[in-house]
Amino acid sequence: MLKITVEKALPNTRLILEGSISGPWVTELNKAVIDSRSQPDTIKLDLSGIQFADEQGLLLIRELRAWGVTVVTASPFIKELLKQPT
Repeated sequence: MLKITVEKALPNTRLILEGSISGPWVTELNKAVIDSRSQPDTIKLDLSGIQFADEQGLLLIRELRAWGVTVVTASPFIKELLKQPT
């Protein structure tokens, strides 16, 4: 399960994520980013509430970062997973 809370404070959009980024929730996260209608460099992902991310979830986060989205907070576990090679 993934809970996504969107906070808009111009010019930034913060997506606060809680739960896990896996399975169908990977698509939901991607949709939430697209639906925010914000420029990638103004989107901030708060991953502090994420306990698990599968390979596809990690791949999406890496792709979003390459696109310009910023990860502002994440647990040490998720930070380490994001450092691993794809």
